Amino acid sequence: SVDSSDGMMKIPEGQIITDTMQEVPVNDQSEHEEAKTMSKNSVKKLSETKERVLQNPKASLSDRSASFVHLKEKGKAVPSTSPVSSQYLGSLKVLEDKCIQEKSPEFNKVDNLRAVVFQSWLEKKKLLLLELKRTEKEKAEILRNNTEKKEALKREESIACFEAWKKKKEKEAKKLSEKKKLEELEEKKPAEQNKEKTEAAQAVILYMMTSCSSISLCRNEKKEEYIKRKKIEKFLEKRKREMQQAKKEEKSEKAMEEYERWLENKMRREQLEKNQKKLQAVRGNEMSPPWRPPGKVTYSSNY
Repeated sequence: SVDSSDGMMKIPEGQIITDTMQEVPVNDQSEHEEAKTMSKNSVKKLSETKERVLQNPKASLSDRSASFVHLKEKGKAVPSTSPVSSQYLGSLKVLEDKCIQEKSPEFNKVDNLRAVVFQSWLEKKKLLLLELKRTEKEKAEILRNNTEKKEALKREESIACFEAWKKKKEKEAKKLSEKKKLEELEEKKPAEQNKEKTEAAQAVILYMMTSCSSISLCRNEKKEEYIKRKKIEKFLEKRKREMQQAKKEEKSEKAMEEYERWLENKMRREQLEKNQKKLQAVRGNEMSPPWRPPGKVTYSSNY
């Protein structure tokens, strides 16, 4: 099995032990089996002695000495002609048999195959990582473009809303100013009418007082009456002039408003004409004929 983190190969312990077991000759296997049975018997006897000690502690010393002597004799009886290979050695067995496995051609073939598999896996992993980075970069670019477009649209919408709000406020301000002017005129009219009425009443009262005067003062009365009449006429003429002046002012205000409207329309027309002239000039430059020397006569085909 190949480890993906550091690229090192780990060989199972069981496989190495079985391979080494296959290389051991038949005689060594028989000796190995004998040693295994002996170890089992010794373990069994030790367990029996432990049980006896627990049951009878006085007889423990004699049993221990007997078991020790028996094991010693057994150990002397079995000659160790070849090293005993045990299946419980684990990684120590791998280290002992490393030289043997490196010399074997099958181990080299397996090692090469595993190295090739690991190399191909590593290349696929690198390609996959590059593809993931590329897709993440593309997603980030698309997200950035979308956010920029949304922000530009929001800016345009806010500018358009501000312009519409500004025009609306200008219209409302103009309407309010006109309304205030009308209200002021309406407030002035009743005051002026009251003033006229009081003055007329005073004139009538004065006239009545003069008519009720004595006969001896008839000439003076006539003179005063004449003066009062003249005053009344002057007052009426003055009032008439004031009314005419108010009408003239109202007409002049209306004329100024009409003039402002006309001037605004004129400025718009002039702006449109300028824009049209610019467009015509641009189109004329695009459709202008090629340059010719000044001495050369050209004839146009349009008559």
